[in-house]
Amino acid sequence: MLHFIVDFFVHQRLLFSRFIPRSVRRAVICAFLLALTVGIANGNLARAHTLSGDLASVHALSGDLHMADPSVIRVGTCYYGFSTGFQGGPGQGSPTIRKTCDTTLRTGWTYIGTIFSHTPAWITTALGSRPPNLWAPDINYWNGKYYLYYAGSLWGTSFAVMGLATATNIGGPWTDAGEVTRVNYPIDPNVVWGPGGVAYITWGSWTGNYGISMHVLDQTTGKLATSNTTLWHIANGIEATTMSFNGGYYYLWGSKGTCCVGVNSTYYTVVGRSTSVTGPFLDKNGANMNNGGGTTILTGSWPKVAAGGADEFDDPTYSVAQRLAYHYYDANNHGQETLNVRTIKYSNGWPVLSAPL
Repeated sequence: MLHFIVDFFVHQRLLFSRFIPRSVRRAVICAFLLALTVGIANGNLARAHTLSGDLASVHALSGDLHMADPSVIRVGTCYYGFSTGFQGGPGQGSPTIRKTCDTTLRTGWTYIGTIFSHTPAWITTALGSRPPNLWAPDINYWNGKYYLYYAGSLWGTSFAVMGLATATNIGGPWTDAGEVTRVNYPIDPNVVWGPGGVAYITWGSWTGNYGISMHVLDQTTGKLATSNTTLWHIANGIEATTMSFNGGYYYLWGSKGTCCVGVNSTYYTVVGRSTSVTGPFLDKNGANMNNGGGTTILTGSWPKVAAGGADEFDDPTYSVAQRLAYHYYDANNHGQETLNVRTIKYSNGWPVLSAPL
């Protein structure tokens, strides 16, 4: 860019020389070039700290990062990432598990297996045919057991079932615990902890105009509670929700746009907040997320296309409390779904995302 500016001054030399003495002209040009250089440097610095774009210039994770709709949990000194299954992949498209014991999360991601060796028969019966893969797992731990929620559906339909698998060891074996619900297109399940240690689960999508539903969980069975059958409706126009808590606010994160078409995907992540775990959730402009509100907090940037399917997880490493795992589509790798992780901080009552790890 600088050489274009220099060329400009050279070509305009005659015009400048008519009105400005040479000494003044030199001083003006030097001052302008210095200001431009500082401006470019500052612009690059600001870009390096951009919180809403998945810039290609920042550090990248390494290892087997092939994950869509990732859900991450720390167990001991290692991290485990659970992903949507892949068509034609192992376990008839079962959710997959990857692991790293690098405490920075940056290296060593390795595929270690699947949840199921084959699709549970009850899912095939409910859907009318076996789905090519199972979607968007959400990993949780309480009472000495791991609870993994996931969804089964056929692409292009607005009917789905939510299932549950449990294990006493994060690496399995996993036990099929059957159906959780089939109400309101229950894809993208996510467990949320409210006041008093009450567990809730959210699910849903803009598909079929169902929006995001929320229900109390029975922590003994892992299924929907029968003691409280309230079904809250907390958002519209988003999917792949997750929730974080800070400073008296619950923050509802979700994806807008479209997923699952490689570099043609348009996913981006929005957020709103509420003092109640069940809402209403408002964005920075005061728009209710039930009415399509949501402040954009994360977008993709070529070649890391789209940024969504996110899941918040707690991480005590280096005093970091919260991180956000999500996927993008890698234009440099045939549009493959790829894991990324950022740290969540808060400023003036709203989340702020770090650059990718």
